[in-house]
Amino acid sequence: AVSAFFITAALARAPFLIGIGFVPRVLTPLTRLAEAGDYGHVRGLAWVVVVATVALAAIAGVLAYFLGPSVVGLLFGHEFAVSDVATAGVVSAVIVALGALGLNQVVLAEGRPLALVPAWTVGLLAAVIVLFVPFDPLPRVALAMLVGQAVALVALAVAVTSADRRR
Repeated sequence: AVSAFFITAALARAPFLIGIGFVPRVLTPLTRLAEAGDYGHVRGLAWVVVVATVALAAIAGVLAYFLGPSVVGLLFGHEFAVSDVATAGVVSAVIVALGALGLNQVVLAEGRPLALVPAWTVGLLAAVIVLFVPFDPLPRVALAMLVGQAVALVALAVAVTSADRRR
């Protein structure tokens, strides 16, 4: 079960590995905006990132629910396919992680790395709470990943849009 979950998670992370290549391309212009004091533009984009991320994660999750176990089975063997719920949760969590990575870059560009700590701590606590829900273990872990990332995403958007003092 652990190997099957690992295979599914590794396959679902492919978009994340591609997306992480865009970090340097995003961080440089954000840093320039921050240095110029143009925070209004960035503030407006934070909630757009959240909405777009949630929409993409929902679409990816639905596709993963219906197609994911078959794709994993085709690529790695059907003994490595996890449930449709676990597959959808993992895929959605990866998409949400990409959106959170974008908002991380905004906070870093503003020179406020400590603002990341509360956002990710709240996300971690939310994930831990989901782990205590009585449910099958693999879907529970996948949903904990998703909930934790989603809570962190929203907390990062709040950190971006509610900061009183900017450098």
